[in-house]
Amino acid sequence: MPLPTPTVARTSSHTRQIVCEGFERADGLFDIDGWLTDVKGAPFVTPFRGTLSPGEPQHSLGLRITIDGDFLIKDVIAVMDATPSDHCFGAVPNFAKLIGLKLSGGFNRTARTVIERTLGCTHLIDLLGPMATTALQTVWAKNPRRFLGSSKDPKTPPPMVNSCRGWADDGEMVANAFPQFYTGPANVPPKH
Repeated sequence: MPLPTPTVARTSSHTRQIVCEGFERADGLFDIDGWLTDVKGAPFVTPFRGTLSPGEPQHSLGLRITIDGDFLIKDVIAVMDATPSDHCFGAVPNFAKLIGLKLSGGFNRTARTVIERTLGCTHLIDLLGPMATTALQTVWAKNPRRFLGSSKDPKTPPPMVNSCRGWADDGEMVANAFPQFYTGPANVPPKH
């Protein structure tokens, strides 16, 4: 369902497009590719590149993160096709510092520590969030039951329960996946 039609005339000013894709590799690893593009809706004057035409990328940047099934980062490739300044290119090799880290809780905070401020690129760092989510979805597709989680204590719900509205303990997903932790109405039939 699209957003409602605007009720006031408006002009495009800025568009940021983020595309993330996950791939299972023949060697058992996973590649997560992310690309960020920023364009303006009108001519835009930059200090180093001059005037950019509408639709000409102000930023066009990408990352490929290779992970194993436990989300350990095995390789990172950063590329920059369009940047505000050539000075930005100096951040590219620093993304290799992510190798050996794990895409898990607190990863974005850790990445900002490992590639601090002037060593990195704000836009590529921001791209890591949607890439981490894409990684979870990619690896999850291979073995969904593993990532739904379980607890060693049968009285403790797995981490997915109450992590968002879809996994609320009173909803149908919990009723079906983890009926022992379901708290909603008793008459919700399981879906198969």
